[in-house]
Amino acid sequence: MSCYVRDLEKIGFLEFIEERKRGNRLERVLQATAKCYLVSPEALGRLGEPPAVQPDRFSLLYLLSAAARAIRDLSILSGRAEKAGKKLAPLTLETDIRFANPTDRHAFAEELTATVARLSQKYNSGELGGRAFRVLVAAYPSIQTPITKEEA
Repeated sequence: MSCYVRDLEKIGFLEFIEERKRGNRLERVLQATAKCYLVSPEALGRLGEPPAVQPDRFSLLYLLSAAARAIRDLSILSGRAEKAGKKLAPLTLETDIRFANPTDRHAFAEELTATVARLSQKYNSGELGGRAFRVLVAAYPSIQTPITKEEA
């Protein structure tokens, strides 16, 4: 068994299930301890680069980078809030929209950008004592067919 598998077992990602004798060797059966894992953006190479490094805000790479950073940040903040005995106060807005054509999608993006910029300017206190929040607005095609087992 490779040292990587033992390391994963040692830190709790894998758990020992059983040992089986196979000829003159011993087989160890391990199982993942969680249904899914959060991978740090830094481990994703180019996909984990900060959004600022990705110049095209309409690219898949930019969105994946921003989403990876949001997942990492929320994981860290959740742990810190739990340790402090406090609740995390995020805000989530989610909706589906259908665009008649790419021109409408582009116009929507421009208007949304202007609106978010105006609201940010209006409510940004700029005071050191104020609580800072990151706002992430993302749009991607919604999945219209059932997700297969291979995709899940």
